Amino acid sequence: MEHPPHRQKSQTPGALGLGQAKATRIYCSFYIFYYVSPICIATLADNRLGQYTTLVLSVVLYCLGILALTISSIPANINNGWGIPGLVLAMVLIGLGGGGVKAIMPPFIADQYSWTKSKVKTLKSGEKVITDYELTLQYICKSSSFYAGRGS
Repeated sequence: MEHPPHRQKSQTPGALGLGQAKATRIYCSFYIFYYVSPICIATLADNRLGQYTTLVLSVVLYCLGILALTISSIPANINNGWGIPGLVLAMVLIGLGGGGVKAIMPPFIADQYSWTKSKVKTLKSGEKVITDYELTLQYICKSSSFYAGRGS
């Protein structure tokens, strides 16, 4: 976003030529939007659409955002003026899709895990391990929210 397109290898590569200040503002706005959107999407999932439908729609929106970003990044499309509109569209779609996955994935996975009593298992190596429902749920939620937040 910051640097204009250059033809010489010694110059910093770029595409949009927005400058450092504007590129930083756009990136920070996207970052805030990506982490605030789960609040609205979680409400929508709980009140209207349900977890599964919201999750599927979020993945579709995210993929459409990646597609928009890819298409608008083609040099011919940048030269035709589609660079900034394509970037904005991609950021909105990726923000909504990623926010939806971030909001819905941990509880969706946790709902699939059925309750079991705590058990002590002996592994082939002879090591004894304890399986605990609550600890496993905590691990699932932390792991899935960690990976869901790394989509962009």
